[in-house]
Amino acid sequence: AIFHHNDIHSHLRPAKTDPFGLGGLARMSTLLKDLRKKNSRSLTLDAGDFSEGTWYFSVDAGANMLRIMSEMGYDAVALGNHDFLAGPDSILKEITDARPTFPVLAANLDMDSYSKAAELKQVLPPTLVKTVGGVKIGIIGLTTFGLVYDSYMAPVRITNAFDAASEQARQLKGKVDLLLIVSHNDFDFNTMIARGVPGVHAVISGHSHRKLPKVTVVKNAGRDVPIVETGEWGKFLGELKLTANVKTRQILIKSYQLHP
Repeated sequence: AIFHHNDIHSHLRPAKTDPFGLGGLARMSTLLKDLRKKNSRSLTLDAGDFSEGTWYFSVDAGANMLRIMSEMGYDAVALGNHDFLAGPDSILKEITDARPTFPVLAANLDMDSYSKAAELKQVLPPTLVKTVGGVKIGIIGLTTFGLVYDSYMAPVRITNAFDAASEQARQLKGKVDLLLIVSHNDFDFNTMIARGVPGVHAVISGHSHRKLPKVTVVKNAGRDVPIVETGEWGKFLGELKLTANVKTRQILIKSYQLHP
């Protein structure tokens, strides 16, 4: 099972504007604990914009979110555009201070012109490979690709997310049984990624704040590739179940559920 969400934006508590009172990380933690008991083989992923959005972000530039998500047992998160609005120095300090138990992934960054490139590469790796229940899973993280965001990351350069994902997929080919992409790009761009990146089996989408009660399925080299996204502010948690045959490397969609 792949548990996922996106665009929490430091909403540690339920939003007062939500008529149903949905959200809040305490509720999310309780839900995750319950679902993990029923799914011994699982991953928990966030598709970016976990930080800036409420006054909690102003306390320590989002390090509090990374600490809380560590306690909640996340496996990986993608770097969103709101996560890098304060620039690379802030990101480096935030992740270094928080020391999360999971990687913050961003495969489409060119850091070579940044004076602290070596340190930033350590805290923002492109991929994670993790074995769950005998299945070797590769996870590629992508941050937001668009000219409007380039200045926030200067002198770090945001590169084409599709090209970066394709290159990482080539490097992981033959080394993993299941390939996931966690992408904080708009839904149409993530659909293109799902259709075109070689070997991808599922795309966890963020950035568009779309609440999808069902998977969107596209074809990639004759295979069904699901795209999922959960809306915003931690109001919903997605549960994507895949079946994996390690010998044939056949990955099939078993079920999907959006939990409030």
